[in-house]
Amino acid sequence: MNMWEKLEGETSIAYEWFCRYRDMGIKRSTAKLVQKYGRKPAYRRQLEKWSSKYYWIKSVDAYDKKISQIKSTKVINKQLQAVREQVQLADTVTQLIYRVLEVLKVEDITVLQWKGLAEFAIKTKMEALGLIEQKRPHRSREHNSKFLQRIIDEARDKKITPLP
Repeated sequence: MNMWEKLEGETSIAYEWFCRYRDMGIKRSTAKLVQKYGRKPAYRRQLEKWSSKYYWIKSVDAYDKKISQIKSTKVINKQLQAVREQVQLADTVTQLIYRVLEVLKVEDITVLQWKGLAEFAIKTKMEALGLIEQKRPHRSREHNSKFLQRIIDEARDKKITPLP
């Protein structure tokens, strides 16, 4: 049983007020609770009694920690999914480059362009895997991206698909 669940012997009304208190977030207080729900200031004494008797502060601390863990896990899972997608994109680009290079004429691509494409695919994958720090794009990377787009367009025109 979690500390923020209804305790044995706790009345339904006390638990309802605890839930309201809990759901106010980290800046919660019984004074704010009274104000938020339009109760008279004297009602705060009742809330303080319940708070003490049913360990509201310990309960909301445990609740806040659990919510924080859940949020952190969701963020980590989203980051991992983004990394998987970035690695998949880098692999797809690499496969497409190999397929296009098979049909391009030697004069259609320079050694520097080939080097730029290879670096683009390798850096994209390494960044995704956290092996190198991501940096802001610079001019040569923008140039590589434009060149890559041209290659992709040409591949589409020639109906070339990446390897499975």
